[in-house]
Amino acid sequence: MLITDGNMTDAKCFEAAENSFSPSNFVCIFKRSLFEKALNCLAKTEPITFLKCDHECHEEIVRSDRLKQVTPNIQNQIFISSELATYETELDKLCRFQSCYMNCMAPVVKEMCGEDESKHAVEIVESYVQWHADDISDWHSITGNDETLPKACQTLVKTHSKADDPILQIIGNAAL
Repeated sequence: MLITDGNMTDAKCFEAAENSFSPSNFVCIFKRSLFEKALNCLAKTEPITFLKCDHECHEEIVRSDRLKQVTPNIQNQIFISSELATYETELDKLCRFQSCYMNCMAPVVKEMCGEDESKHAVEIVESYVQWHADDISDWHSITGNDETLPKACQTLVKTHSKADDPILQIIGNAAL
């Protein structure tokens, strides 16, 4: 499991829960070496990327939803309901947020870290987002709901091919 004090400064991987494909396990078990190479850069850039990208992407989604005349939500929150009827809408927002965040954080990381460090930092974030998008896509496939997978999530799956990452290939094949 990934343990942190609320920021990336002293993040460490400890024993993972068995038989669990959690985000922490993905990073700490399958991507530990990459995570360790990226940690200093992530720690250095996290306050800036969080302040800039989290706010920017949240506002982009809220603005986009207003333009689409999506039913407004309370207090402009991105995720407000656990009702099954809103799951796909919220999933779409999550995937749009992740795409926005990756596009926002990459230039910040590249500007603040050395070439190798920034490459590793961007790669670990992209790898995690890819794992998550693939997981969502797999769930839709397994449950026979391929057609309801939000377009923003489909784009993440198409953009970052499993073929590029041997770990994602193994996880994907195990899900079949």
